[in-house]
Amino acid sequence: MTAADLLVHTQSGPVRGFVQKDGCLAWLGIPYAQPPLGALRFRPPEPVMPWAEPLEATRFGAASVQTAIPEAEDMLRDLGADPAAAPDVVGDEDCLTLNVWAPNRDGQKRPVYVWIHGGANHLEGSRLPIYHGDALALRGDVVVVSLNYRLGLLGFMDVEPVLGPDYRGAYTNGLKDQLLALRWIKANIAAFGGDPDNITLGGESAGGMDVSWLLASGRLKGMIRRAVVMSNVTGPAGMGGDGPRYRHAPETVREISLDVMTRAGIKDADRLLNAPAHELCRATGQIDYEAELFGLDGQFYPGLDGDICPQVPMQAVAEGAMAGIDLMIGYTNYEAGLWLQWDPDLDQAEPAWMAERFGFLSAQTQAEAVAAYARFFPEETPGVQGMHFVSDVGFTLPTTWWAEAASAQSRVWMYRFDMEVDDKVRAMHAADLPFFFARPFTPAGEELIGPTTPENTPLRQRLCDQMAGALLDFIRDGQPRDWPQYDRAKGQTMIFGPKTHLAAHPLGARKAFWDETLLARFTGRNQGAQDV
Repeated sequence: MTAADLLVHTQSGPVRGFVQKDGCLAWLGIPYAQPPLGALRFRPPEPVMPWAEPLEATRFGAASVQTAIPEAEDMLRDLGADPAAAPDVVGDEDCLTLNVWAPNRDGQKRPVYVWIHGGANHLEGSRLPIYHGDALALRGDVVVVSLNYRLGLLGFMDVEPVLGPDYRGAYTNGLKDQLLALRWIKANIAAFGGDPDNITLGGESAGGMDVSWLLASGRLKGMIRRAVVMSNVTGPAGMGGDGPRYRHAPETVREISLDVMTRAGIKDADRLLNAPAHELCRATGQIDYEAELFGLDGQFYPGLDGDICPQVPMQAVAEGAMAGIDLMIGYTNYEAGLWLQWDPDLDQAEPAWMAERFGFLSAQTQAEAVAAYARFFPEETPGVQGMHFVSDVGFTLPTTWWAEAASAQSRVWMYRFDMEVDDKVRAMHAADLPFFFARPFTPAGEELIGPTTPENTPLRQRLCDQMAGALLDFIRDGQPRDWPQYDRAKGQTMIFGPKTHLAAHPLGARKAFWDETLLARFTGRNQGAQDV
């Protein structure tokens, strides 16, 4: 590989990459937008100013400013911080960069996979090793791209009440960052050996949620061919709940944003615009959310804004917003298990406490759900029944309903991940990532699923082959092998686990319950809600 092969001429300017130890070509930390600093804080992203001299794209860009998690030393280190310094905030406001991995530059056009990282829209970044695209690029002969976007109050906060109408819709700036990155990729990926007419967009957790909003916006038609949505669509509590407040209505987003700013003591315009971003993030990170289920993880979700998101997302998809875009979508079998890493006693809480605090469910739905999950899981403790309730109402059912809505006008493949990490966290949220990224035997993979042993190696290798293989089949030509399309009637779902197999409507009576309660009430309440 010569130096000329690593120098790529983009429309923004030349970038010089490098060859990784594994032989994959990499270009890291490429800016796709103007740094959102100074007068650009809380503003929609602007295209990056072109440069003339080669940009040395050999290091990841900074993650967006975010609260540090002291006990997550590996993540702090991966985000570029020194755990020994006990930082309470990490990242940088200048964060709008992307990364490209390619197996070769030989004149071929390869399928492209673009990844949007998760982290509740206030944590993580594309530089985390679990999201590195080299293993997939080499295994599948594809080009992989990952990107950063503004997080927390910088990307998902309604600041209009403090800063005025010129800042309307600031709570979708994180989505606008992602859209601008996609436009940059579409315009430039051919220079890296990617096919701009064969792009798949994927994301997990908040990344999957954000992908669902972008799909619902209708703006991905003609930009991507396929989408991968893992473990979240739209937002918490069944797409926004059926209570008196709709989570994604502008007035609810404003109420939540004002609550965050009030609790953090940052409702002053001068402070919002001029204080260091680390200071603002530190203030939000110090809010006491002890009385709430997921704390800060529940504060930064997109909302209807009349621009990027003018219509209730599920309704938009049902009406064709993503028609013709192939979809791979799924969830893990015990999503809520991840949060036991931060609150080990969560699975001992009363189910009624969980139902009340999960958010935006009517009192009627809360009471019915607590009784129903005692019936669905009679052998489990009440706390574990509550964990299944949170997993289903927050993740598995909304994901399934999205698949049903999309399948009317798009090809859809549905999965569930069943491999249990251990007896407590079980098949938790994000435990599927090491397999889809073909990284189960790396330190990053083992952070999520535990150490590799001689006993678990065969299962992990098989799941890696099956899951990374299915994803790569989908990225390349939209047809995972030996996996039938999903449709509402058959409910064919691929179960990845100790016994990988196909199942029809695997949620059974739980889906019937939520169809008749939350889905029916949500649908009835949101008729015409695109006009909110």
